Amino acid sequence: LQRRDDFAPLERRAPVGLPSLAELQAAFPESARRVAAIEFGEEGEGWTAGVLRRLSEAVNVRPVGMVEGDTPTAITARAEVKLNQGDLAGALAELNGLSGAAAEAMANWRGEAEARLAGDQAVNALGALVSQRFSSMAVG
Repeated sequence: LQRRDDFAPLERRAPVGLPSLAELQAAFPESARRVAAIEFGEEGEGWTAGVLRRLSEAVNVRPVGMVEGDTPTAITARAEVKLNQGDLAGALAELNGLSGAAAEAMANWRGEAEARLAGDQAVNALGALVSQRFSSMAVG
């Protein structure tokens, strides 16, 4: 094997395993709802804002799709599209735009997604190494 560090993500997660892409896709909406609730909670005062906050905690009141803008809900909407297209790295890149409480609301999901991505990269590196070794054995 190359460097042991290349495969450290697999070793670190061996006791608990890595979440699948499907598991990450299924867990994302709950984290995105928390982000929306935080955003609604930070917007305005009065009875309308209070109703929207309570509503966002009970049902899915958040934008979806390729929403433009830099609000936390727009960022999570774009991340969800990329995630559902199988682009985990793209989803994580979108989430880099979150800060403060919104970033904290996504922290657990993000940690699991980063572990999955690092694991995928380690597996790809291992596959490339195996292919390289077999190629050199066939030539030699």
